[in-house]
Amino acid sequence: MRPTGEVRNGARYFVYERTPAAAEANQAFQACVNSGDPNALVAFLHRFPYHVEGLLQLSEFCKQTSDYELAAELIERAFYALESAFDPEFQLCSSSSSTSSTSTSSTSATPLTCKLEFAHAENQAFFRTTFRHIHMLSRRGCCRTALECCKMLLSLDDSDPLALVLQLDQYALRSQQYDFLSRFANEFVVAPPASASKSVRERHQQQQRTSTSTTEAPAPATATATATAASATESQRGLLLPNMYYSVALANYHLANDLQEAYDKATEPEQRLELAARVESQRAEADRLLQRALTVFPAVLCPLLDKCNKELHDPATGAPIQLASCAYFMGAYSPPSLARLVTLFVDRCYNMWTEQSINQWLARNVAVILAKHAAGTVYDNRLWRTDCELVLARFPVHGGRDPYAHLRVDDFNDNVAALPADLVQQLNEAGGAPMLDAYDAAPPPVVPAHTTNPLSLFLTTLLPWYAKSSRERARERERIAAHAHPTRNEVPNAPYQGEPEAGAELVARLMELLGVGGGTHDANEDHDDDDDANEHDDDTLPHQE
Repeated sequence: MRPTGEVRNGARYFVYERTPAAAEANQAFQACVNSGDPNALVAFLHRFPYHVEGLLQLSEFCKQTSDYELAAELIERAFYALESAFDPEFQLCSSSSSTSSTSTSSTSATPLTCKLEFAHAENQAFFRTTFRHIHMLSRRGCCRTALECCKMLLSLDDSDPLALVLQLDQYALRSQQYDFLSRFANEFVVAPPASASKSVRERHQQQQRTSTSTTEAPAPATATATATAASATESQRGLLLPNMYYSVALANYHLANDLQEAYDKATEPEQRLELAARVESQRAEADRLLQRALTVFPAVLCPLLDKCNKELHDPATGAPIQLASCAYFMGAYSPPSLARLVTLFVDRCYNMWTEQSINQWLARNVAVILAKHAAGTVYDNRLWRTDCELVLARFPVHGGRDPYAHLRVDDFNDNVAALPADLVQQLNEAGGAPMLDAYDAAPPPVVPAHTTNPLSLFLTTLLPWYAKSSRERARERERIAAHAHPTRNEVPNAPYQGEPEAGAELVARLMELLGVGGGTHDANEDHDDDDDANEHDDDTLPHQE
């Protein structure tokens, strides 16, 4: 890693460097990927034990085989390799680096924020490794650490190239960082990518300055000024996402509960009076935010309740709220780009909405929205109406640019695409299998099974000597010692093909007893046998007459 020499907006930028040895290793790694054999990747990592891309690839394979401990270890090894390449002036865990400014107008030490742009191809390995590490931390229940890693990546590149805002809310709620989530949603602005034009970047900087001045300004005295300040804050942030709207409302609900617990424990009259006022204010804020979420993203409610297996009851009558017959929620605007984000939020966060108290709070605010919809006043709030218009513009039904089209849903949930069980068993049992040479760019030829008869294949697998012969194992050891290219790549689920003569006679006899016919002979031999049998029948017919 080295500094790029670029300093802008109080930030100093760094970039990773690639050495000639790394180029050679990348070429060998690409050959392993082209081979499609995980054993080749293992052999490659024996030669290059700290190749980041190779470690990430093997870690993904270990996840698919349910070996999460080894997968996490490989990711940590990749993280260590990237951390070992840090520049001495680069500070990862601090918001600023104690380096001297290169400006000629000042000779005093000026703290500069460290930045690592994702736009540089050399830096992307660090972001991908940290992203994988975040998911492994979440799987182990270390949500607070995962949240801090998300903060770190956003501080290095605030354009959020990995869409961390789609999962940061979950980690904040699970680690009970409710106040941080509320402040983050109001203050964070997604920066334009490095490829954006200069005018777009200048407009973003102006928005940041306006947002900061609005946040630090004293509370306005009038309701009009309050609405103007709120509009300046809400319209400038780039977090117009369903997960953020609902999670921020839930965070404020938990903040109100925390204040209620503090009120119950307080003994001083003055303290109880102050806490009572704060509890009422916080509950009103939680209700307002949830009603805003239900207004801007009504398509979330029905999938969320279906996933939670819950139904809402009217707080006044106690009767179930029939959402199936409600056109406001069932016919809500939900284009494919928005529906994908809704599904992602529901799959990740539904279990945080299953409590009975949260269900009652949700039912009370749904009843308010339905009453406003019946009266035609659901869009009277100008700020909420503006958010709805922004949703229509950001998530169009046809055409337009989907800002999250490049994301893979599998990267944001805990469902792992597992390999077939028989293939996993075959890979686990092939402990002594030869490994591909890391520099073999062309995959070896595929050798088919000796027979296509499924019954013959099944009977062959039941033979006690269905294993590698000593002769074949000796040849494999010689190949590994000499680093020779393997001669075959067996088809998964096909019988072993080292010594086809072993047991072939027994299988043929079993097939004859079952009345099926020999299944281990080649097709040409079967055809010759049939011709001989026909000739023999022709010779015997005159004698029978």
